Amino acid sequence: MQIKQQLIPKSRKQQRPGIAMTPLFLTIHSTGNPKSTAQNEADYVCRNSTRQASFHFVCDENQIIQVMPTNEVAWHAGDGGNGTGNRKSVGIEICESGDRKTAVNNAIWLTKKLMKEFSIQPGNVFQHHHWSGKNCPRILRDNAYIKDKIDWKYFTAKIRETEEEEMTQEQFNKMMETYLAERAKQEPGSWSADDRKWA
Repeated sequence: MQIKQQLIPKSRKQQRPGIAMTPLFLTIHSTGNPKSTAQNEADYVCRNSTRQASFHFVCDENQIIQVMPTNEVAWHAGDGGNGTGNRKSVGIEICESGDRKTAVNNAIWLTKKLMKEFSIQPGNVFQHHHWSGKNCPRILRDNAYIKDKIDWKYFTAKIRETEEEEMTQEQFNKMMETYLAERAKQEPGSWSADDRKWA
């Protein structure tokens, strides 16, 4: 899946403070707006928002948009200017509009990508609620908003799944080459001793 970049201008200091960060955690949010799309959310934070609040990525059923570099702090965790959630985690927003399962699965794909990129274990992927006590991501934690059993248990199970990659022809050829080379080094088994004796 492609990730669209639409970065918040550096001039918007309320949303993009310009503080360096090395991510240790991932924080999952939902937008709290049942009608907005990823594009709506990205446009708002990049152009119109006056709040000291932002995020790194936003996902909906159609796309993923990155609005902040992952090596910069975004104000998303609600735990203060020096809070670990803000200072050490990448914020991922999930839109509440459109096809829920597809939007959540797009966020899962992104989460797994970032886990691999930054060597983040599943146990270091948190709800926004973890940092501030806010009911967020409500679409994964609150029965009033959960649909089709797509909840936090579903999300965390999916990010723990390992995907089996198909072996390329080149990888197969290399494997066979190594296997045959090792076989050639081995002494024949005792079962063939008589045949070799008369050969």
